[in-house]
Amino acid sequence: PSHDNEFGPAVFGNEIIVGPNPTISKIHLKASFTQMGTLSIQILDAKSTLLKLIEAGTIFSTYEKSLDLETYPSGILYLRVLYKPNNGIIKSGIYKIIKL
Repeated sequence: PSHDNEFGPAVFGNEIIVGPNPTISKIHLKASFTQMGTLSIQILDAKSTLLKLIEAGTIFSTYEKSLDLETYPSGILYLRVLYKPNNGIIKSGIYKIIKL
């Protein structure tokens, strides 16, 4: 499936930082937004099957989370980040993660 319109770095820019990539086990996500909103993170496999959903809930400015990918097979994983500001348009971005 094509996720070009949801290419994470293009959608969020510096608002969301994801790394290290490629990774062996853990990936760190750091979000910083200028307004309050709700954040959720989905971990998807290469077939877009949902492996895990993390509801971060309401965030005020910054949010950090370490995601453990150790139990997932090597290959390509996708991180879909959904941010719904209290005022404004929902943003959704996909980050392609290489799991070694």
